[in-house]
Amino acid sequence: LPGGDAGKAVDYATRAGDRANEQLAYAEAAIQYERALQALELREPPDERLRCALLLKLGEAWSAGGSERTKEPLEEAAVLAERLRDPDLFVRAALALMGPGVGVFPVGELNAVDLLERALATLPDRDSALRAQVMGRLAGVGMFAGSPEGRDQLARTAIAMARRVGDARALAYVLCATPWATGGPDDIEERLARADELIRLAAEARDERLAAEGHVWKVSYYLEIGDVAAADREIDIQNRFAETSRQAFHRSVAALNRGTRALLEGRFDEGQALIQQALELASVFQVGGDPLVNVQGFKNILWEQQGRADELLPGLLSRAEAFPQVPVWRAAVAANRVAVGQTEAARRDLESLAGNDFRDIPRDLAWLFVMWRLSDVVSFFGDAPRAALLYDLLLPYAGRCVIPSFSACRGSVSRSLGVLATVLARYDEAERHFEHALEMNARIRARIWVAHTQHDYARMLVARDGPGDRERAGALSAQALATAREVGMKPLAAKVVEVRAAAGFAEE
Repeated sequence: LPGGDAGKAVDYATRAGDRANEQLAYAEAAIQYERALQALELREPPDERLRCALLLKLGEAWSAGGSERTKEPLEEAAVLAERLRDPDLFVRAALALMGPGVGVFPVGELNAVDLLERALATLPDRDSALRAQVMGRLAGVGMFAGSPEGRDQLARTAIAMARRVGDARALAYVLCATPWATGGPDDIEERLARADELIRLAAEARDERLAAEGHVWKVSYYLEIGDVAAADREIDIQNRFAETSRQAFHRSVAALNRGTRALLEGRFDEGQALIQQALELASVFQVGGDPLVNVQGFKNILWEQQGRADELLPGLLSRAEAFPQVPVWRAAVAANRVAVGQTEAARRDLESLAGNDFRDIPRDLAWLFVMWRLSDVVSFFGDAPRAALLYDLLLPYAGRCVIPSFSACRGSVSRSLGVLATVLARYDEAERHFEHALEMNARIRARIWVAHTQHDYARMLVARDGPGDRERAGALSAQALATAREVGMKPLAAKVVEVRAAAGFAEE
C-alpha cells in the first residue's frame, strides 16, 4: 500500500478476505476485511457504499467465527446504509444483525421488530428476494415480540413471494424463519415436508447454516411425535456440521444438543455447563442484550427443576409486560407464580388467559406449550370446569410431546391429560394417560419427566384409593423421590414427600 494504489489494496484485501471466508478461515477473513477498510480510508473521494459493504462482510465473518465484536460493524453498516438511503444495504445489515440462526434462534426483543419493520419500509412494494426474507423474519420474530396477530398471513405471503422470485436461498431462508408463525399442532407432516424442502434448497444454494437449521427443526418435530431414533439421526447430522465447520453457530447447536440430552436425563451440572457454553457462543446472534428466547428455554427447565423459579420470574414478567399479546410469556408467568406461592396473581393470570374458553390463544407452534403450562395451573387450583375444557382441547394430542423451542422437551402431553383427568375425578382415564406418559417419556429418555409422571400418577392413586392403589402409589412415589433426590429436583422431592405422607408412608 505505501506509495501504491489504494484502490488496488482495497480490491486485493477484499478478494483475500472472500477467499479466506470460502475456506472457513473466518479470523483470517476478518483481518483482510479490516485491511480493506483501512486502505479505503486513503481513497479520495470517500466511497461510503463500499465501506458499508465491507463492514457487512467484516461483521458476517466475525459472526461466523463467534467474535464478541460482531455487532459493531453491522450496526455501523446499518446506520451508514440508512443515511445513504440504500435499501439493499440497509436490509442486508438488518438481516445480518438478526444473526445466522434464522428460525431456531428467535429473538424476542422489541428493537429487533423495529429494525425489521424499518428495513421492510425501505424496500419497494414489489416481489424481491430481500423483501421476502424480511417479511419472513418479521413474521417469525413477531411470535415472541410485539403481537402474533397477522403473522401467519405475513409468513405465507413471504413464502409465496420467495417461490415466485425463484431464488433458492431466499426461499430456504423464509421457510426457516416462518415455522413459528405458520406451524401449529395439526400440521406435523407439513412441517416435516417443509423442513425437507428447506434442507434441499439450502444444499442447492450451498448454504450450510440454513441446511443445519433445517435439521434442527426436524429434531424438534421428531421429538414432538416421540420418534427419538429419527431425532438422534438429525442430531448426528448437526454434530457433523459442528465437526467439519468452524462456525460458532454449529458449535452452539451441538452444545444445545448435548445440553438438552443431559437435562432430560437429569445430569444437571453437565447440562448447565453446556447451556452456558451455548449461550456464550450464541450471544453474537442477537440484536438485544438478553439471552436468546430459545436458549433461555433450556435454562428455564433447569432452574424450575432446581427450585429457582423466583430467579426466573422477573425476566418472564418483563417479557409478559412488554409483549402482553404473546400468550407464551403470560402462561410461563402464571406457572412460575404458582411455584413461588404468588397464588392470587397466578389466578388473575389464568383468568386473563382463559377467556372465550381458551379459544383466543393462537393455535401456533407454541400452542401445546401454553396448554401444558395452563394445565398445571388449573390443576393447582382444582378448577374442574377449566380442567374439562383443557382436557378436551389436549386429548387429540395425547401422542405428542411438548417442545416449546428447539428441543427443550417438556415431556409427554399424556401427563397433562392425566393431571386434568385427576382434577375431574376420572381416575380410570387418568390411569391410562399416566401409563402412556410413562412409556413415552421413557422412550424419549426423559428421566426427569418420568419422575414427574410417577409423582402425578401416585397422587391420583392416593385420591382414587382403590384396591392396591396405595401400594402402587408407594412404589411410584419411591421411584420419583429417588430420582428427584439424586438429580437435585427439590420442588418435586417436596411434593413427592407430601404424597407419600398422604398414602401413609413415613420418610426417614
